[in-house]
Amino acid sequence: MKRRAVICCAVLTVMAALLAAQQPRPHGEEALAAGLNPEVLARIDAAMERQVAEKSVAGILALIYRNGHRGYFEAFGMQDIEAAKPMQKDAIFRLMSMTKPVIALAALTLYDAGLFALDDPISRYCPEWAAPQVWEDGRLVPARTEITPRMLMSHSSGLYYGRLEGAPTTGAAARLAYEANLGLPVTLREYSEAVAKDPLAFHPGEGYQYSTSIDILGRYLEAVAGKPLDLNTEFQPIVQMNSTSTQHFSEIVFEGHSIEASAFDAYDGIDEKGKAVLMLEDA
Repeated sequence: MKRRAVICCAVLTVMAALLAAQQPRPHGEEALAAGLNPEVLARIDAAMERQVAEKSVAGILALIYRNGHRGYFEAFGMQDIEAAKPMQKDAIFRLMSMTKPVIALAALTLYDAGLFALDDPISRYCPEWAAPQVWEDGRLVPARTEITPRMLMSHSSGLYYGRLEGAPTTGAAARLAYEANLGLPVTLREYSEAVAKDPLAFHPGEGYQYSTSIDILGRYLEAVAGKPLDLNTEFQPIVQMNSTSTQHFSEIVFEGHSIEASAFDAYDGIDEKGKAVLMLEDA
């Protein structure tokens, strides 16, 4: 009987959350203070609720700040489906690739300072990108256009993660990324020069692929500013998070080293000289 009561309570909680999601959400003074249109926010509500209903995601937190005012902050769906817990506005998430928005913000800061244009070829400061090649129809061809900062920031550069099937590769970029994960000294210039030796997945500006573009953007910013990212106080958009709720995850320990899963997939380990050993390197 007790188990049935618990199940009924869980079902009622889920039903209440679904019914609440179907009710129009008020967007009044807070939205107007931020200069947001309540009718547009209602459409955002509907889009978020649709993502939950289609099971694209379990739950969503959506937040919009504008002109120094919080104009929109809504929770959708479930925080814990099994426990029938609706999404809470103070929910804690594991976030991936959070250096990407930091570097993008740094880029926009230098852009606002007039140090580069969005459509400048990055080879102006990074000569390794003067003649990129593309893997197209099983062969290498010259890229139709050069890579620009705009392409790096929009992941339309032709770069990618992993390897292109059948394409020639030196393996140097993946090795350097792995060594950096282990705390070995690797510069963004070294990494960029290694990446530039491998072909692109498509012609710059002609597609989209979530990729290492932001890493190369970091290298570009260092070249533009003339100093390493971590020493460039002019555009350090660092937020100090003095919170016990923040933590860096390193879940895999391999031969005494904590490494990321993506790096673990690509390598066998470290040789006697401290260099990463590529899987199937001798195959």
